[in-house]
Amino acid sequence: MNPPEWLRVLTERVIGGRNAELHLSTSTMASPEEALSIGYVDKLVTTSEELLPAALEKCKKMISVPDLARSQCKQGFRKDVASLANHEQSIDVMADSVLGEEFQKTIDDVMKRLKGKKKKKK
Repeated sequence: MNPPEWLRVLTERVIGGRNAELHLSTSTMASPEEALSIGYVDKLVTTSEELLPAALEKCKKMISVPDLARSQCKQGFRKDVASLANHEQSIDVMADSVLGEEFQKTIDDVMKRLKGKKKKKK
């Protein structure tokens, strides 16, 4: 699917141009380990019991900075991306892509493969 411009720019900023182009243009999902290595995620946890303590640790760092200063700083870094966010246009870009013949055929093929795998497991 074709992501809107603001999502491409934000993804590029987070994981770098090469990785953003690779993952967005091929609709691939990074493994958890790869997501960590390219900066898509900050930390991996292996059990649900580890999740809350890890989230709280991250939150403690964020709330140690005054709210206004943190939000203004974040808004400053993302101001150019926010200016690209035309929600109506974004919806049109995504809808045209997802409803297109090529995407629909790809989804049909994926669903057939998944159904085939499910039958083999039984």
